[in-house]
Formats: sequence, C-alpha cells, structure tokens
Amino acid sequence: LDYACGSSRPSNAEVVGLLCAAGVNVDPRGEARPMELASRYGAEDAVRHLLKAGASVLGGPGLTSLHNAVMGNNWHFYRDPWSIAQAKKAWSIGHHGIVRMLLAHGAAVDARVTEIQTTPLHLAATTSGFISLDVPKELLKHGASLDAVDAEGRSAEDFARLVLNKPIYTRDDIPENPHAHRRPGAVEAFLALLAGVRAAGSWKRYANAPRLD
Repeated sequence: LDYACGSSRPSNAEVVGLLCAAGVNVDPRGEARPMELASRYGAEDAVRHLLKAGASVLGGPGLTSLHNAVMGNNWHFYRDPWSIAQAKKAWSIGHHGIVRMLLAHGAAVDARVTEIQTTPLHLAATTSGFISLDVPKELLKHGASLDAVDAEGRSAEDFARLVLNKPIYTRDDIPENPHAHRRPGAVEAFLALLAGVRAAGSWKRYANAPRLD
C-alpha cells in the first residue's frame, strides 16, 4: 500500500482502491503512512479511497497528511520519476483539493511537527513564493491561527517575509528548491491575504467584506 501511495499515477490509485476494498491495513506503523504519502504526491483518488476505508487524517508527531498536502509539488521530496516529471510542470505548490478533503474529515488545521512546532500555515509561508493561494485560504477558512509560532517564535508572516529576500524566479515550472526563490508578486499576495484576515478579525468577516480584486 505504501508503494502504491507513493506516486500520483492514476493506475496507482486504482491499486490503492483494490487494496482498500480487500481490507488491507490503511494505517500501518512506519516512517510515512499511506495517507501521508498520497497527500504529498497529490494522489487525490488514492486519498479518497483511503478516507473511505477509514484511514486516519491526524498523523503522528512528524509531518501530518495536511502538512504533506500543503507541500505538494515540491518535487525535491519525491522519489517516483513520473510524479517528479508532473510536479516540475506545475505552476504552484500545494494540493488544494487534498487540503480541503483532509480538513473536511477532521484534520487538525494547526497540527504541529514535534520539536520544530511548525503548522501547515507555516509551511505554506515558507513556499509563499509559489504556493497556491487557495491553500492558505482553505487553512484560514478552517480556523488556522495567524498567531501560532514555531519553536523559534516565528509566525507565518515572519516566514513569508523571509521569502521576500529570495531571488525572483521567472520560469513557468517549479524549481528544485522553491524555498530559495519566489515568483513576482506571489509573496506579497500571500502577506496581503494574511494581513486582510488579521485586520478583519476572522476569516468569515474577511470573506464577507466587500473588496476590489
């Protein structure tokens, strides 16, 4: 099951479905559980099969499935050549569809990585030069805290401001290390989103406020 979930190939999702239907253990102990792998690789159909089979979305002390979905298309962490090729052609970081599914099934929006204490919103901020804004919007919609800080006292806004110092990336693909680059205007848009929600006092007030986009 781990092997089948470690790829975004459609045929792999079919295998996941067959294994789930056969009653395989969907939450085995290991370095990375099937749900975490499928979330990282953006395998939406595989995630659906796992959710239907009762797989946990909460995860352990390390990166949760939600953390992994936020980092989707960061192909530096991929091993499957087919998935790497697909991720390189993507425009943005993060799998919004999987983020939405996980949160709808009870994923902890402010889950922490043990020791470093980073939340999914923190991770989104570290790649704010490429992140799909739909990802932080979904996190904020489900109550992600703007005041949460990591083990070194850094907030999501602090992480994003660090990215402002990175060089501009003008190609249409995803670089091997998206933490070290940014697309023109991407970080500014991320920070503007967070500032808007903070000023409004909540996601609901921000979402309902009239604005010119």
